[in-house]
Amino acid sequence: MRTETINKITTEFKMPKTIGDPVIVNCIMPDGSKQHVGYIYQNISDDDEFSTIYVSTDNEGEQVFPPTDNWQDLEDRFERYAKKVSQKDFDEKKIEIYLSDYEAKLNEIKDLRDSKKINSKCREINF
Repeated sequence: MRTETINKITTEFKMPKTIGDPVIVNCIMPDGSKQHVGYIYQNISDDDEFSTIYVSTDNEGEQVFPPTDNWQDLEDRFERYAKKVSQKDFDEKKIEIYLSDYEAKLNEIKDLRDSKKINSKCREINF
């Protein structure tokens, strides 16, 4: 298993137990949570050199990068990809927090307006 740290985000390559299983690629966030990023499949050719071609996919099984025989290049690409995916998720969570704060403030304003209407009606009756 190899891990690389980029801006406090760690990319983990979990090696398969058998040659037919894919390499599992995880992204470990600064808070320690793990996020699955994709898979790397190994296609071993039948030629005299037994060369290996690596095919990378995302979580949905769609090919992320073109097939390559360069493992180092693929690791580097997945590290950049994991950073983009984690940044996107971070941004989405941040937007959700802003939206929930905005909705809470809207509800507070609505409650204030409703209470003002009730109080003004009470004042009208009292005068």
